[in-house]
Amino acid sequence: MAKRIDISDLSVYYGTCKAVEDVNLSGEPRSVTALIGPSGCGKSTVLRSLNRMHEVLDGARVEGKVLLDGEDIYGPDIDPVNVRRVIGMVFQRPNPFPTMSIYGNVVAGLKLEKGRKIKKAETDVIVEKSLRGANLWEEVKDRLDRPGAGLSGGQQQRLCIARAIAVEPQVVLMDEPCSALDPISTLAIEELITQLRQQFTIVIVTHNMQQAARISETTAFFNLAGPGKPGRLVEVGPTERMFSSPTEKSTEDYISGRFGELGRVPLDGGDPQPLFRVKLAVKNDESTRRQRWVEVVTLAQPELALDVGEEFGEHRSVSAQHRRRRIR
Repeated sequence: MAKRIDISDLSVYYGTCKAVEDVNLSGEPRSVTALIGPSGCGKSTVLRSLNRMHEVLDGARVEGKVLLDGEDIYGPDIDPVNVRRVIGMVFQRPNPFPTMSIYGNVVAGLKLEKGRKIKKAETDVIVEKSLRGANLWEEVKDRLDRPGAGLSGGQQQRLCIARAIAVEPQVVLMDEPCSALDPISTLAIEELITQLRQQFTIVIVTHNMQQAARISETTAFFNLAGPGKPGRLVEVGPTERMFSSPTEKSTEDYISGRFGELGRVPLDGGDPQPLFRVKLAVKNDESTRRQRWVEVVTLAQPELALDVGEEFGEHRSVSAQHRRRRIR
């Protein structure tokens, strides 16, 4: 059964270095919460702290609380191994056990449970159920004895998801699960996530803004407090509001592609100005009778007349002076 996860005043340290400070965030049961933000702002650190995975590094520690249905997973009597069984993890790159078969990869977690003896008939049922849950059964049912490492990248990631859900966790954490995959495999994983949220609480880290908009109900934006300072949670809210009317300007800049100096060019020696703006809007798809997110791209400075591609139509005329300018 999916459980609620609550983060309260969480700060994460690696030795004396504070990586993240004062995070307060909740993940609702049977929903997807997306963590977005620039690299190095602490998203993955927060994610790993949700099942105590960061503790495998020497000197790592936390302050604050992480509650799973009201129970502190950092309590003195809590076994981290049990925490990781209840809160599963899918990593950035597919990592099936290379010496194990597809079948063996799925049941690997079950074999690690102390005192649990499972009959072959029971494991057969679990393997099929997990692979079906990961939308992989039909593709591998006739070669379960083959090495898991022999699958394609997208199939390997779905195998890792099957391995994670085989132990029946309540929460599934995903650390950029599509970053190493092609667009078709990425779509397959996203469709799988939308199905899994009916059974699990899902928290996902992603750098793909469109992905966050497509699959999540809640989005949290992280950023660094400043150079050399720890990461922090800037803003959190319903995904539709975060992508249409965020409260914080830094959130809007990041989502629209105007974060920092990205997409900015100097005008007549002045301060850098945004080259273009990107926002996400909801559009009705008549073919599927569903709503979908689409990108709306506009030039912020049409007078630049930069050669930015056919998608801008009438803005393809280029002046020699501005053609030589490069986006910072």
